[in-house]
Amino acid sequence: MIGTLLMGRYRLTELVGSGGMANVYLARDEKEDREVAVKVLKDEHADNGVLVERFESEGRAGKLLHHRNIVRVYDTGEEGGRRFIVMEYARGVTLKEVIKQRISLDPEACIDIAVQVLRALAHAHAKGIVHRDVKPHNILLQANGDVKVYDFGIAQTIGEKRAGEEKTSVMGTVYYLSPEQARAEPAEVRSDIYSFGITLFEMLTGTVPFTGTSVIDVAKKHLNEEVPAPRSVDERIPKSLNDIVRKATRKNLRLRYRSAWEMRRDLMRARREPDGDFVRVKEERLPAGSEREKPQPDRARRRMYAIVGAVIVLVVVTVAVLVFGSVPPEQGQRVVSVLGLQQGRAESKLEDLGFVPDVVIEPDSEEPAGTVFRQEPAEGETLVPGGVVRIFVSAGVSMGTMPDVLDMKLSDAKAVIKKNNLTVGEVTQVTSDEPSGYVVRQDPEPGDELMPNSQVDLWVSAGPEELPEETAAAAEAP
Repeated sequence: MIGTLLMGRYRLTELVGSGGMANVYLARDEKEDREVAVKVLKDEHADNGVLVERFESEGRAGKLLHHRNIVRVYDTGEEGGRRFIVMEYARGVTLKEVIKQRISLDPEACIDIAVQVLRALAHAHAKGIVHRDVKPHNILLQANGDVKVYDFGIAQTIGEKRAGEEKTSVMGTVYYLSPEQARAEPAEVRSDIYSFGITLFEMLTGTVPFTGTSVIDVAKKHLNEEVPAPRSVDERIPKSLNDIVRKATRKNLRLRYRSAWEMRRDLMRARREPDGDFVRVKEERLPAGSEREKPQPDRARRRMYAIVGAVIVLVVVTVAVLVFGSVPPEQGQRVVSVLGLQQGRAESKLEDLGFVPDVVIEPDSEEPAGTVFRQEPAEGETLVPGGVVRIFVSAGVSMGTMPDVLDMKLSDAKAVIKKNNLTVGEVTQVTSDEPSGYVVRQDPEPGDELMPNSQVDLWVSAGPEELPEETAAAAEAP
C-alpha cells in the first residue's frame, strides 16, 4: 500500500508496525503538511464482525478525546473496502519495553509516568469512556518526558453493554484484568484503576503479580487472590507507593480509588512524602480458601480486630455477604447510625464495630463540610463483621474547575489561582524557549474538576538553556 493516497490527502509512505489486527503506516497529510500514522485493518479481518467493531470503537473513542497524554485520532474512513484510522504520529517506546530493559523503574520515574497516565484516564472517564485494556503495552514514553496512552480499541461508553460481548469473551489482557472483567461483567471507571494498579506494581517490581500456566489460571488469581504488596517483592519500595498500589487493586471495586484524579492526588503527595502513612487501604473479605497477603506490621490494631473478626464469622456463616448484604441477626452485627458525625469519628466508630467504611464525598451537599449525612445500610440493619458501610460526607461546597494559567506571568497565575479558591503548590523553574517568568506547565490541567483549596503545581520558564561560550560564539559566527 506504500504510495496509496487515502481520502485525497493521506499518502502512505512507510510501514512502521504490524499487529494481528492491523498494519500501521507513516503517512503525509498533504492538506495539513504534517506526518501522521494511519492504522489499516487487515484484509483478512474485513468480514470479522467482532474485530471490525473493535476497530471502529477505537476510532469513535479517539475522536472524543483531546488530551496531551492521549494519542489523538484525527480521522477515520473506509476506502476500497479498507477501514482505517488516522492518528497523531507519536514517536517513543512503550512502557513495557522500558520495563523489560530496566527490570523496574525508580520511584520518582514511576510517579512521573503514573501521574500522566492518570491524567489521560481522568479525561477519558470525564468523557464517559472506559479504556478496559490499560497495560504497559498501551502506554508510550517519549524522549521529551511526555507520556501518551493509546489503543482504545475495546473502550466503551460507561454503562454501555454490547450485545453478546460480555457473555462470549473476557475483554482485556489477562495479566492486568480487573476481577469484574474476569467475571465477564461490564467494566467501569474503577476497572481501569485496577488495571493501572497492576501496571504500577509491574513498574515498581519489574514483574506482574500473577502468572499461571494458562489465561484461566491467571484470571482465577485476579478473582480469588489478593495482589501482593509491592514491598513483599522489593522492600526498598516507598511505603506510600506500596499503599497506593494496594488500594488501587482491591478486589471489591468499592474499596479502590473512586477516580483517576483521586489516585493521582495520592501519587503527587507520595512524591513529597515517600514514607508517609496517608493512604487508607481498606481490608476486604475474600472468597473462602483465597490467599491473603500477610498483615502489614504498622496496621492499626483496631483494623486487625475487624479482619480477624470477619475471618471467624466466615467460618460459621454459610452465606457470605460481600457488600451491603444482610444476614440473620443472630449471626451478624447491627449497623449503628453515624449520621451527623464528622468523617473521622464516623469511620472510627464503624471500624471499632468491625465494619469497613466506604467514604463518598458529595460536593453539592448543603450539609456542613465533613459531616456524614447519609449511610448505606441504614441503622438497625445487620451485617457480618467486615461488611462495608458506605457513608456520604458533605464537601460543603460545589466542585470547582481548574483555570488555564498557561503562558501567564507567575504573579498573574498565582492571583488567578487564589481567586478560584485554590492554593499554589510547588513552583519549579525549568529551561524553556518561553519568556522567563511565564508558566509553561500546570497540574492539574485546565478544565479539571477540583475541590476548594486544592493544590496547583506550576512549572515556570527560567529562559532558554545557556550555551557554553565557545558554542555561543560559533552559533553567532556568519
